[in-house]
Amino acid sequence: MGDVLARRRHLTSALARLLDRPDADLPGIPGHVVASWRRSLARGVDPARVANRHHPDLDLDSPLVRCARPVIGQ
Repeated sequence: MGDVLARRRHLTSALARLLDRPDADLPGIPGHVVASWRRSLARGVDPARVANRHHPDLDLDSPLVRCARPVIGQ
């Protein structure tokens, strides 16, 4: 459990450094994660906001949704 908390603190600290200085070096953070964070920032994604979009026209009886229902329910 300590490793998980330490990793979370490391990621949180690295993201804070990146938000403060977009060109910051972030040792120990996988390159694909840093690239994703930078892409998100470049596109104006607010890291403090979770955007959940509701689609009222979603067909809940479509074959795709029916197939996915067991996984969605987990």
